[in-house]
Amino acid sequence: MNDIVELDREGLIETKYSSSGTDIQNGAIRTYEANPRFTTPGAWAAYARQMTRTEARLAVLDMLVRHSILSPTWSAEPPRTGEDDEENENALRNADFINEAFGWAGKIGRTQRTWEDMLDSMSHYASIGFWVTEEVYKYEDGLYWLKDLADLEPDSIRKWEVDRDGELAAIRQYPFVQGEPAPKPLPADKALVVSLEKTGRNWEGVGLLRACVIWYEFKNLIIDQMGRGAVKWATPIPRVTVDRPPKATLEDETSAYTNDEINDQIAYAQNAAAKLAEGRAKWVSDTPIASLNTFGDSAFDATPALLASIQHANKEMSTRYAAQWIELGVNNTGSRSVGEVHYEAFRAMMVNLIDEIANTLGGVDRPGGGTVDRLLATNFYPTGIVPAEERPLIKHSGLAADAIADGLDKIIALAEKGLLDIDLELKNRLRGLFKLTQLRAEEEEALKVIPDVTEDSTDTPTGEDDD
Repeated sequence: MNDIVELDREGLIETKYSSSGTDIQNGAIRTYEANPRFTTPGAWAAYARQMTRTEARLAVLDMLVRHSILSPTWSAEPPRTGEDDEENENALRNADFINEAFGWAGKIGRTQRTWEDMLDSMSHYASIGFWVTEEVYKYEDGLYWLKDLADLEPDSIRKWEVDRDGELAAIRQYPFVQGEPAPKPLPADKALVVSLEKTGRNWEGVGLLRACVIWYEFKNLIIDQMGRGAVKWATPIPRVTVDRPPKATLEDETSAYTNDEINDQIAYAQNAAAKLAEGRAKWVSDTPIASLNTFGDSAFDATPALLASIQHANKEMSTRYAAQWIELGVNNTGSRSVGEVHYEAFRAMMVNLIDEIANTLGGVDRPGGGTVDRLLATNFYPTGIVPAEERPLIKHSGLAADAIADGLDKIIALAEKGLLDIDLELKNRLRGLFKLTQLRAEEEEALKVIPDVTEDSTDTPTGEDDD
């Protein structure tokens, strides 16, 4: 107990005593994965890619996730610290700059690839567990802009280098070509690392596919056995039946066959059976001594049981992706309400997956994250620190359930009866449903002063001079 230190205020703020407990040996994360096939850096990512490329159910689930991540619209908005606070000009400038940089909120964008293209690559992080991109910049119109978020394929990652404090310092890759020098290490403050279910220093996270491995391999085993069974039932195993005469007859000089002749007939039948099994014989004939029969032509057909095992494996993999609703319609029974509950659970998970990308992009400049903060600090803040009240919020809309959208008819009815005041915030929520640009306070005031021209107005020009 003598090693416990009493902290003063300065020690409380500046000192860190604990460790994350993540075991990193020579740049490889060892703590979490127990399967020796996947402990080599890059091995799991390569296997995961193969799973979605070769298995139909996993290919569909992966596509559903990635397309869901691509569906929302994105925007950068200035933070709101209170209802009565005046708009911060720097916060507005920062939000406009980020929207233009990424092509959000109706802006054209300054990146080499579209945001949707870059997001499509990053969406693979959900199934694999992580995705790494390098921030590539350009100088244009007097400002630094993001040119690209260049992809680093997950199976190319060789080392996660950490500093003395255990923070991510750099990322090393395997050589692109065997024998060629490896790429230079990517500094962590120039990298964007999106991880799923990351704990400690496990930047590789836990992909949705990892829990599907056992069912993926089980399903492949069952399919292999079904294939073997189908071949067996379609082509039964040949069987040679020998009707050898009794020994006493063979010793009789009047016997019809000698031992050599009997052996020749058996060899003929065996050769015919081999040709039949290989598909080289269209017909065979029996001999008086040896005849041809088959095994397996009336074997037990286990296909229904094997198909049930495959369906169970499909359900387990769908469960990992919270996509049980895709099972509806394949059975004779079903419930629409149950399907809606399952779909809402899936949609909630998709929102969280998108939030992970937004949170990694936003926030304070840090190793592997804070791209927006770095971009703003480079252009507008010589100290390198963006004030919290001026840091834009990264938002997405269009996928999460929206109470405003669901109650739109009631909102209109209440407004028409004068029972609901549609303020600026509600107007922008409604405009967002139709993907219209957001109104600012001064623009709303300008709309209020538009004159109401009616037929009874005495100010309508008549075309005649007053004098």
